[in-house]
Amino acid sequence: MEIEFHVPGPPQGKARPRLCQIRGRNIVYTPIQTVKYEKLIKECYQAVTDFKFPKGEPVYIIMVARFPVPKSTSKKEKEKMLSREIFPAKKPDVDNIAKAVLDALNGVAFHDDAQVCAVGCQKIYSEFPGINVSVYDKQGYCEYTDSI
Repeated sequence: MEIEFHVPGPPQGKARPRLCQIRGRNIVYTPIQTVKYEKLIKECYQAVTDFKFPKGEPVYIIMVARFPVPKSTSKKEKEKMLSREIFPAKKPDVDNIAKAVLDALNGVAFHDDAQVCAVGCQKIYSEFPGINVSVYDKQGYCEYTDSI
């Protein structure tokens, strides 16, 4: 099985938890921007399907994070960015983008993110910013080999 969905808008990474003191107690919380973004990811998945991969079944995820081309870019540079000669080597980090997606899908697409056996994530420039996410079961995913 393969489930594909798109999250609109510039990709965001999972922000670090914040710590504050209230009346002498340390409180750890997730920043509101991250909470809202994970909610958007969850809603985009649920708009496509309500399927949840069975507990214990391996899940494989591929993500393509599409960043907008900066407005100040020359036409020549823009062409190189859109033809994938230049990649967005900037924040957010690939691992933080993947973490935001995995945490958002936890309990929605699969029971626990421990089911995720492989993750692929790539950052590119695009006219249409967002994240394309594909979630596969074992039959739908091209497995890695031991030849590395």
